[in-house]
Amino acid sequence: MKKLDRLHRGPGMKYDLLLADILALLLGVFGVLALTSYCLYINWGGAMAGGRVHLFLALAALMVAMTAFYLIPPLHQNVLRRTLPWATRIPFIGLSIIWLTVSLSYLRQVPGLPEGLLSSLQGNYRWLAFPVLSMFALLIFPLGLGYREPARERRASAIVADPAGQQYATAAVVRQREQIHGGAVPHVGRTERAEPKRKASPMNGLLWGVIVLFVGYIAYTHLIGAVTQTLLLDQMLVKYSTISIGIGSVVVWSYLATRWRVTVDRNRARWGHAAPVVTLLAVLACGPSLAVFFYGGVAYSAFPYTWNLLTENPRGELVYSVIHVDKRGRGKGCVTLSFGDSDARTKVCGLGRDVGQSLAPGDRLLVSGELSRFAHSFEAVQKLH
Repeated sequence: MKKLDRLHRGPGMKYDLLLADILALLLGVFGVLALTSYCLYINWGGAMAGGRVHLFLALAALMVAMTAFYLIPPLHQNVLRRTLPWATRIPFIGLSIIWLTVSLSYLRQVPGLPEGLLSSLQGNYRWLAFPVLSMFALLIFPLGLGYREPARERRASAIVADPAGQQYATAAVVRQREQIHGGAVPHVGRTERAEPKRKASPMNGLLWGVIVLFVGYIAYTHLIGAVTQTLLLDQMLVKYSTISIGIGSVVVWSYLATRWRVTVDRNRARWGHAAPVVTLLAVLACGPSLAVFFYGGVAYSAFPYTWNLLTENPRGELVYSVIHVDKRGRGKGCVTLSFGDSDARTKVCGLGRDVGQSLAPGDRLLVSGELSRFAHSFEAVQKLH
């Protein structure tokens, strides 16, 4: 029972666990950079015209999923627990190797980089690939540092589940409490198991900070950034909105599934019962709601703004028609426009309230500014008579 005794000595710093969390976060950040490069590199208009866009979307879905597996600490921990047996670990290792290979290949050609920086990146490519592959080797395969904590949890569960182990575990908890309180402690029954539970990762706070900054960036590009999507991008977004929101919902549901037990326990503590129906309905509604919010904010605001910010494009002029002007509320001054004679619409809030309030439905605007395949910057706006 020495092994069980070691499991209940009390909380201590697990440096291998901390290192595994850091490595997983770094691989997740690498995945975000590779996904960004991939989205910028692919000619989505040509892929849509050639009928191959579903292949590129499938590859993008794989990159999003694998990036989330490493970047989101609770999801990463749950994946490691579920892939601890070799029957599930081998397929996960295979998917990870495919993801790393694709990501590294697209990071060799980053669109928008200056020629000198791009040449330097290609010339020193091994200094990018070597650390990434080393982190994967240390975390997942062959060393498998990330699997040490799930393996400890499973060994502890197996020992505590044994009747003799349960009795010894109760005694271990009593000894631990005596050391803490320095005297007699309340009775510890058989139902109180000493199974160690992993505390929340310190990376959770960093993750929520990144999410808050990301949501703030979306709000900034929507309310202040005077950039709109082009008609080409609008057609693509409408055509693939259903599949994109579906993939986003699955990602959200996957994350919430890792927090299901925590949510049920919290509900039981708050209301005296688990409220499974209410919780399940909330989870089911949360997936599509968050997916729609991020799809609209990223696709229609953040992505066009970022594209023109990171790439160099010529100036161009386009004519828009005013459909609606918000006169009150927080959206006061936001203008809904149509692309010329097209029925497709877009909304711009970065023109300023004075400019927005001076417009009326039916006005035609000549807008000049940086014009790319996916975005048009409103640098100068002229009302046509």
